[in-house]
Amino acid sequence: MGAVLNKFILLTALLMVSQFSHGESDLTGISASAFNISQLRYARAHDNFESAIAKCRKKRKSIPASLITPLGMTLDEVKAALFILNHRAVNICEGDKLEKFLYAAAVHRVISKYYGVNAGTAGKYTDDFIFTRHWTTLEFEVKYLNIDENIREKLESIEELKSPFLIFQTLDEIKEAD
Repeated sequence: MGAVLNKFILLTALLMVSQFSHGESDLTGISASAFNISQLRYARAHDNFESAIAKCRKKRKSIPASLITPLGMTLDEVKAALFILNHRAVNICEGDKLEKFLYAAAVHRVISKYYGVNAGTAGKYTDDFIFTRHWTTLEFEVKYLNIDENIREKLESIEELKSPFLIFQTLDEIKEAD
């Protein structure tokens, strides 16, 4: 409990310091409190997301080529499958932490704009930044769905592919096995 209280006090102090460094010192009363709540929620969502990323990274390991090469896929099919299956595994591992973080960032950006103050790091999480990578994911999804359904079912039944894994190391091992 004491560690949580110390962290809260430290975070509050940092928020106050960052408030002055971003020019928000003109905010007073309810406006300043509202902005600080928004900033605190953004920081908390950021920390939660970073913790989820770290937890998921610890799980990553290479997938043995012997689990994938017998399926007889082309290298392009393997790349698409590894990308999509890892993407799905990461999404499950991280849970809703990414969405909550992006939502908190968007809210903080809007609140900062409303008060005419700097959003800090939340300012970089614009729609373009957030959504640009999605077209690539959708293209990989189409490539993955073009793989024979029986092969996809076999891939999706491999337990090692249900947790985040090291895509490039796995791909290198598969290339070496050929």
